[in-house]
Amino acid sequence: MLAGGSDCVTVIAFVADDYGNIKRLNNEHILFEIAGEGSLIGNSQTGINPAKINWGTAAALIRSGLNPGTIIVKASVVPAGGHKPLSAILEIKTCEPSHELVFDQRTAGMQKSRQDPLKSNNDMIQEKLQLENERLRRELNLLKLKEVERQQKEFGEKPE
Repeated sequence: MLAGGSDCVTVIAFVADDYGNIKRLNNEHILFEIAGEGSLIGNSQTGINPAKINWGTAAALIRSGLNPGTIIVKASVVPAGGHKPLSAILEIKTCEPSHELVFDQRTAGMQKSRQDPLKSNNDMIQEKLQLENERLRRELNLLKLKEVERQQKEFGEKPE
């Protein structure tokens, strides 16, 4: 993806179960959050964010910023909850455009450009760690349930 503010990409979020099967009948919404050198095209007033899940997927258009760098996209099911799918984070690298940029400096300020990418990166690293922690917590709970099931089977409390 090229920096310069005129390049865009479609990001599609899928809602899937633990086995990777897309949940086609899900009727929730996906909230897209953008950090770094890019912006989301559209907002809640245009019905773009949060996006309604259609047939298991929701899409968002991401525009590059004026400066090369990293765009971080987070997709979360709204409303969040203990039994909802985990959020996902995608990093998109943008590179210097090969052509000279021609634009008006006054209008360049209208496009979102992150002033403090370091803070953004630290926030996103913390977010990634929280997501990994949540995933591991769910995995541990599943293992505990399987252990209880094994014990019940061993003691004859659960029919086969």
